Amino acid sequence: MFYYSRSSSPRQNENYQVDEALSLGIDERNIFIDKASGKNFERPQYQALKQCLRKGDLLYIHALSRLTRGRPNGLPVLVPYFLAVSMPAR
Repeated sequence: MFYYSRSSSPRQNENYQVDEALSLGIDERNIFIDKASGKNFERPQYQALKQCLRKGDLLYIHALSRLTRGRPNGLPVLVPYFLAVSMPAR
């Protein structure tokens, strides 16, 4: 299992996303965090994650906005993998 987190700026805190990943039982070495804009996919940890993922792997992302901003045009890149987006409890 893998987890991807992105924060738009260094001031934003992604700790809640890391806590969520750990609560799902994801190993710390399989948590990838970028502090970068979601405008494109030129992010170091995102690129590293793509190198690790294999068909059949489970990838958790807290929300699609953590993958990309606006239209989720990054999903075709992740189609060979199973993508699970966690939904906040209401």
